[in-house]
Amino acid sequence: MVFEVGKPQRSKKGAMQNNPAIEPHGKILYPQAQTQAEISANLAMVKNKMAAACLRSGRSPDAVQLLPVSKTIPSSRIQMAYAAGCRAMGENKVQEAQEKAASMQHLADLRWIVIGHLQSNKVRHLKS
Repeated sequence: MVFEVGKPQRSKKGAMQNNPAIEPHGKILYPQAQTQAEISANLAMVKNKMAAACLRSGRSPDAVQLLPVSKTIPSSRIQMAYAAGCRAMGENKVQEAQEKAASMQHLADLRWIVIGHLQSNKVRHLKS
């Protein structure tokens, strides 16, 4: 298994500002997608919003990548996201990333990217 280490592009505070899905106190307003159809529809909506934002800022939509985060998400829904076209998943806990990657080895082109702060004692687990 190979894991990549991602670098956050903006702070958590920045990610939460101006997000219509999150109320000021952090409560998520939209329920999580439960079915393949809901996941596919949500992905299409997010990708359309990303493309529109890129065009407004003068960037190419091909220059950015969506990285869904699998934190607390069961493998069954991750596999639905894979079926909907996601080929990379972000995870902030090394042990969870390893367990999920091991249970989904049959998805050979699914990449796992460790996000957030990485403790030095966890680095050796990523190399194996």
